[in-house]
Amino acid sequence: MSRGAPEPGIVLPSKDDPVVTAASAAIGGPAGRRLLVERRWLTPVRVMLLLAVVTALFGLAGKQHCRAEGWTSSNMYFHACYSDVPALYSGRGLDQGVFPYLDEVLPEGVERVEYPVLTGVLMWVEAKLVPDGAADRATTYFDINFLVVTGLLLATVAL
Repeated sequence: MSRGAPEPGIVLPSKDDPVVTAASAAIGGPAGRRLLVERRWLTPVRVMLLLAVVTALFGLAGKQHCRAEGWTSSNMYFHACYSDVPALYSGRGLDQGVFPYLDEVLPEGVERVEYPVLTGVLMWVEAKLVPDGAADRATTYFDINFLVVTGLLLATVAL
């Protein structure tokens, strides 16, 4: 096998399929002889996924003061850990089961969700995942939101 040639069993459509070969001219042509096709665990996609996880964990670590002290402590701005997520949980009635956009009568002190519809529905679904017996429901809601958003981040990076 010559250097740069694909391993047996590797299919390169831009080399093997005449239609794809012709179409690939728009993006630089078919795969060249210097193309490295390797079977290794640490691929570029996996490196990007790992970096996304590390970044998300650094973001979570930055919120740790508020997770420990509560989202209403007076020094959450000093510690730069404020988040809209727990504030919206109670401020938009998600903690009371209010469904965004459809409930016509809102509990006193609750405002309508001002976010796009899919975001509001996701907020409501996440609120439904908070267990009734949770000690700090706003922090549990934040944690659920963190997991969902991190999952969406990883899916986006993988795509």
